[in-house]
Amino acid sequence: VSITQPDCELSSASSKQQRDRGKAPGIRKSNGKWTGYSWCSGKPSRSEIKQWRGWNANFGLRSTFFPGIDIDVLDEDLAEDIEKLAIGILGDAPTRIGRYPKRLLIYRTDKPFPKRILKFWNTDQEESLVEVLGEGQQFVIEGIHSTTGKSYSCTPGLDSIHSEVLKPIDENLLNKFFFKLMKWLSDKGIKTKKYDPTKQDRTRIEQDTRFLIETKNLAAAQKRLELQRAEEYDGLEQQRAVEVATYG
Repeated sequence: VSITQPDCELSSASSKQQRDRGKAPGIRKSNGKWTGYSWCSGKPSRSEIKQWRGWNANFGLRSTFFPGIDIDVLDEDLAEDIEKLAIGILGDAPTRIGRYPKRLLIYRTDKPFPKRILKFWNTDQEESLVEVLGEGQQFVIEGIHSTTGKSYSCTPGLDSIHSEVLKPIDENLLNKFFFKLMKWLSDKGIKTKKYDPTKQDRTRIEQDTRFLIETKNLAAAQKRLELQRAEEYDGLEQQRAVEVATYG
């Protein structure tokens, strides 16, 4: 996936926000400005990839079949402990680093699933979250981080990662991981928040859907609407999961 440059100039017609630069999919127009594009399906050609490199674009990986466990935590010890918990349940995985100590673990799946999020707060009331990036999403794997201004890194290196060696995961394993994570956080006195699809999530999907309709990609637009319904359903399931884990 072609990802906008961290310092690019966005087209006035684009729904992307300044804060999205470096993380959101986009292509450069002939006038040098960047805008969104239909990235959810299809395989880019060699010439397209070459063109993206010529733009100095960041590169992303669609997470529909390659889900990522995004550990969005700035406490180094806590981030490492959550990574160990994830690996203990889901298996070893390549680790992508953008803004250390935040990290993302890369897996694969044959049965795509929607995203899910668990937010929590440490004793300093600092918000952190663990997000599973799934169907209809993507994450950056190569390029420049928008906050640090430094290159993303991956261990092992991207050239040595092949899809067949990635550990497969499914929703059952994810449920187990989230149950264990919620209990572990609770035992440490860390408050968690139930997953709830935010207005921003829904607005993002609606904006993407409008763009797809305008470009006459109706099949992809329908898929985005289905994803919105799946996210709302997953939110209810996550609420029930938290209640079960908390109250029995």
